[in-house]
Amino acid sequence: MSSLELSGETTTSTGDTKSLFYNRQEAKPSRKKIIELPTFKVQTMENAFKDIAPTVKNQKNIFGDLIAEGDLCILFGRAGTGKSFLGYQIAGAIAEGKNVLDMLDIMVDRSTRKYHNLNNETPAQKVLYADFEATIEKTYRRYNPYTFSENFLIAIPDRLTVVDNLLFIDSIEAEIIKTGAKVLIIDNISAISQDNEKSNQAAKLMNKIKDLQRRNKLTVLIMAHTPKIQQGEAIIWTNMAGSSNLYNLAESILAIGTTTIDNDIRYIIQLKARYVDVLYHKDNVIAIKFRTQPDGNKGFSFVNYESEEELIKTVEKSRKEAQKKDIINRINMFGTKPADIAEELYEKYYPEHEITLITYKDTIKKAVQRLKKSGLINNDEDNTSVQ
Repeated sequence: MSSLELSGETTTSTGDTKSLFYNRQEAKPSRKKIIELPTFKVQTMENAFKDIAPTVKNQKNIFGDLIAEGDLCILFGRAGTGKSFLGYQIAGAIAEGKNVLDMLDIMVDRSTRKYHNLNNETPAQKVLYADFEATIEKTYRRYNPYTFSENFLIAIPDRLTVVDNLLFIDSIEAEIIKTGAKVLIIDNISAISQDNEKSNQAAKLMNKIKDLQRRNKLTVLIMAHTPKIQQGEAIIWTNMAGSSNLYNLAESILAIGTTTIDNDIRYIIQLKARYVDVLYHKDNVIAIKFRTQPDGNKGFSFVNYESEEELIKTVEKSRKEAQKKDIINRINMFGTKPADIAEELYEKYYPEHEITLITYKDTIKKAVQRLKKSGLINNDEDNTSVQ
């Protein structure tokens, strides 16, 4: 309330003059905290279904059944597994409207290659890649002279230390609104929140990202680093940092792992899919091979579908040495091509077909390249082509 102080003159009943002073003083503003209540959209189930049916029916795959439009997906793995390379490849494919694993596939005739559901059904569209890991200089050195599509938008923060790391998500939303991008990739969530191991911090961050996704009708891919996966161990969802909250709040979860059969061969395993069946489980992981193209593009090409157990199984040193001798003898003595060597040795080293012949051909080709560089096999002709 306001209070009054009086000033001025008045005459009393005895004839004396009395001075009065007055001044209006405003009351101090209230410091009561205003709480904004959450709101709901309430409607009948029938109307709710009618509203959402067209969107669900027209939802398209972006990376097959691994990532679909409107998903909030997490891709995690150890350091050095190629998460960022795969992230850039996914972004590049979205920007050009191409299949992710076609981006670095060297095969001319893909009619014999079965991608199953790994296709991209969406047209070329803008994707915003928020990179908290690399500098633009590092990325330039890594990919030059490759030219990315103009639909590929890169967002690199000016600094990584802020008062509240959740503010990064507000800034990302501002860029989403400004650019009109409908796909967001964050690389990586571990860089935004160092306290990701703490479940409450992981939950706050994921809920903030989910709000961003819902408001802007986005497809979101979050990259996550984890130190929990040991070499040679099968990947499970609890390997994620902040695992329980991340798992519960994500619609789909993927992981990338290394193999023991070749340093360049990795695999993708699907650990969660909310709206479809999990197709790429431990018995049917996607084997991929790291490649560098002459134009500077780097990433992965499709190899085959394999068992995770066989891809990470420890190979005895004696077996490796025996296989190396077999390769050297066949090339130096007979000039055998790698594809033929693979077919000849396949039954000897994988009698129960623990890995497929397609994958084995890739490992033999790489072994031949290593042996040529070390001078252990003849370099008279190109023996590295695999048909």
